[in-house]
Amino acid sequence: MTKEQLEHLMEYRDRLGLAMLRHCVYLAKTRYGWTPDQMLPQGRDPETVVDEVMRKYFDGERTLALGVPIEAQLKEGVRSWLSSIYARKDSKALTLDRAEAVVADDAGPAVETEYRLDYEKLIGMVLDAPDVQKSDELQLLVMAVQDGSENLKEQSEATGIPVDRIYELRKKLKIIIPRILDQYNKGGEPK
Repeated sequence: MTKEQLEHLMEYRDRLGLAMLRHCVYLAKTRYGWTPDQMLPQGRDPETVVDEVMRKYFDGERTLALGVPIEAQLKEGVRSWLSSIYARKDSKALTLDRAEAVVADDAGPAVETEYRLDYEKLIGMVLDAPDVQKSDELQLLVMAVQDGSENLKEQSEATGIPVDRIYELRKKLKIIIPRILDQYNKGGEPK
C-alpha cells in the first residue's frame, strides 16, 4: 500500500466503511439470502466482515493496486470474503438460526435430521458456555431461539425481556457464539 493510498484510506475511512458495509449487506441479502436478524456463517455479521477485510489491507495480507479506485478494490475484498465464508463446507448448518431455515426445501429426511441434530448440539454448547451460564437472561434468550423465536419482538415476548435489552443480549451472543462455532467446526467443545 502506498503512502497516498494509506492517506486516502485514513481520510475517507468513515465514508469507505459505510460504503463497504452497505455493499456487504446488499451482497449478503441478494446472493446468499441473508436477513438482518440472522448471523452470517461462522457467527459473523456484516460489520465483522468489513473489519476483517480492512484488517487484511492494513496488515498487508491484501494489497491495493495502483490506478484502480480504492473503493472498488475494497468492495471486491468484501465480495471475495463473503464468497469465502459461504463456500466453506462448515458454513451451512452452523448458525443460531432455526434449523429449518438452513435445510433446503428439497432436502431429504436424512439431511434434515442431520441438520436438526447439529442445531440441537450447537444450542446445547451455547447453553453450556460459561458466559451464558452466568446470565439468566442469556439462557432465556437462547432457549427462546431454540423454541422458534426468530426476531427481537418474538424473543422479547417469549422471554419477558424488553426489546432493547434483547438487542443488547444479542450483541453479547455475537461475541460468544463465534468461539463456540470455531470449536464446533473443529469437532471439539467450547473453551
